[in-house]
Amino acid sequence: MEEQELDKYAGPGLAGKPPRLDLALVRLDGKNGGFFRIKGEERKCLGNEIEITPLKARQIFTAFERNRKTGEITRYFTNEHNSWRDVINLFVLRPNSEKAEFLDTGTIKQLRETWTNLKMTQILYCLMKDEVVKLSIKGASLSNWFEFRDSLEDRSYKYVIKVKQIEEESPLGPYFVMTFAIKEPVEDMDKIAEKMKEIHEELTKIDAYYAEQQEEIKKEILAQEEIPEEKELPEKKLEEINAELNRAAQEEKEEFPSAKSLEEDSFTGEPLDN
Repeated sequence: MEEQELDKYAGPGLAGKPPRLDLALVRLDGKNGGFFRIKGEERKCLGNEIEITPLKARQIFTAFERNRKTGEITRYFTNEHNSWRDVINLFVLRPNSEKAEFLDTGTIKQLRETWTNLKMTQILYCLMKDEVVKLSIKGASLSNWFEFRDSLEDRSYKYVIKVKQIEEESPLGPYFVMTFAIKEPVEDMDKIAEKMKEIHEELTKIDAYYAEQQEEIKKEILAQEEIPEEKELPEKKLEEINAELNRAAQEEKEEFPSAKSLEEDSFTGEPLDN
C-alpha cells in the first residue's frame, strides 16, 4: 500500500509534515526595478523582463501598519486561496517577532468588514522557461494584469507572455510596475496541460490536508469541552470554536514562519504596494 494512502488512513496527527510546494517566488522590486527570483536565502536578478505561461491563479490579502514614532511595521496576511468564496485565516506578524499569530477567520468580504485595509496580491503559478515559479502581482501591476487578461481572445495559459517593467510617478516619487503583452502562442499545449495538472493536484492535497486537520482539531475541542453538537450551539460560540481550531492548526503549519516573503521588499526592507 502506498504511503500516501496510509497517511490518509492515519489522519493529520500521524501523517508527518504537511504537504507543500517548494517553489521559487518571482517578484518585481517596485522601488529600484528589476525582477528577482527568490528561494530561501538565494536572490537572483532576472533583469527587466521575464517570459511566463500562467498555469494557475491563487491569491492572498495583505496589509501593514507603520508606527509613526518608531517606524516599526506590523504586517497582516491571509493564507493563499482560490476564490473570494473561500473561508480563510488572517494572521499578524508583529515587530521583532518571527512567528505569525492567528487573528481572524472568514471570507474576504467578512474579514474586510473589520480589516478594511487588506489588499489583494495575485499569485500566478507560471512556467518560466522550464521552471514552475510563483509570480507575485499587486498594486498597480495587478490592475495592469487584469486589464491584459480581460483583453485576451483566448485563455491566458495558451500564450507565452512577456512581463516587463515600466516606471511611473506618484506623489511619493517614481516606482516600477509590471506590464503584460503576448509574445507568441504556446507550441506544446500537452506540456502546459501536464504542468497545470501537477500544480492543481498538489494544491488540492495541501488544501485537503488543512481541511482535514481542522476537522480533527474541532473534534478534539468539542470532546474536551464536552459541548453539544454544532447545530445546538449559538452562533457566537461556533465562531469562538472555529477561531480556536484555526489558531491551533496554524501553530503546526510551516507555511508562514515569516510574513517578509509576502509583504516586505527583500532589498529595501520597505513594504511595497506597487
